[in-house]
Amino acid sequence: MKVRSIPTADCQSYDDYLRQRETVRRLLETRGYVLIQAWDAELETLEAIAGVLGVTQYHVRAGERGVVGEGEARFGSWRSHGGEYQGTTEESFPPHTDGSFLLGLFPENGVMRSVRPPKLILLQCVQAAAEGGTNTLVDGQEVVSSLLEREPEMLRTLMSAGCVAFCRDDQLAVGGPVYSQRRPGALGMRFRFDRATYVAPWAYQAVERLHVGYHQNAEYTQRVHLAPGQILIVDNLRVLHGRDAFRCGDGSVRKYRRIWIADEGEEFLSPLSREEVPRALEPYRAYERLLRPPNPDAMELQLGIKLEPHQERLLESLTSSRDSTHGAALATH
Repeated sequence: MKVRSIPTADCQSYDDYLRQRETVRRLLETRGYVLIQAWDAELETLEAIAGVLGVTQYHVRAGERGVVGEGEARFGSWRSHGGEYQGTTEESFPPHTDGSFLLGLFPENGVMRSVRPPKLILLQCVQAAAEGGTNTLVDGQEVVSSLLEREPEMLRTLMSAGCVAFCRDDQLAVGGPVYSQRRPGALGMRFRFDRATYVAPWAYQAVERLHVGYHQNAEYTQRVHLAPGQILIVDNLRVLHGRDAFRCGDGSVRKYRRIWIADEGEEFLSPLSREEVPRALEPYRAYERLLRPPNPDAMELQLGIKLEPHQERLLESLTSSRDSTHGAALATH
């Protein structure tokens, strides 16, 4: 098991946090996560730190301020299907991409905007559990580097459209790859391996091996136990996160707050105007963006799995081979 330091920024105040923006940005872009030792464990502190990182994305369990774990949720329908939401239990859950099941549209300022997994997750510890509850992180950048070197054919399968689908409650993302190109030299990932996961038969062996051989392998794993007042920021496009089971002592509770920072997404125009929201898009209302005036302190981030130039060339040869193979297969039908 590799011994890794936990990238940390010790912030004594909001102004101190702003002075360390460059450090936070660099750690997020190079390590994929950063631990903020904040000045207190108040809700406003979490919101202030999140506001510098981007636009808040609602979650079905979030309150009006876009925070899960604080206030009454805007929507109550999820409670009828509470067994679908692992985060509401004391059980462990394996490393995964938050929002892996999101693939839709919802209107915003007169256009349709894509709704997809958040780019960042912020977890704030208010009170730790009496026992357990340690967070597990798996760096997808290290995994992809290993796959390119050791199992390139497996990576080619995992980058093929249609290999996985994810379904939770009333959300469904069908036909995607595990790894996809975000921009030149950078990939994003979307993954989970649990009862919300469905895998194409031709990809099952690769997906299972990715989960068992890599995501559950200590070589790629970092464990982070949060103390009250600490905030863990995770690049959700690169790093999977999970959690150990926990137990609360008599009369005690484990209290965490969570904020999602929205990925920018694409805009779509309709050739015919319509005022009503199509019924198929209503479930995405729970995951829309919380629009506020622009934050002058906001930072620009280059997130996702970053590739070295030689890795880009290897990946290009892999995907070119995949596309030519796919074309030949289509020609035979």
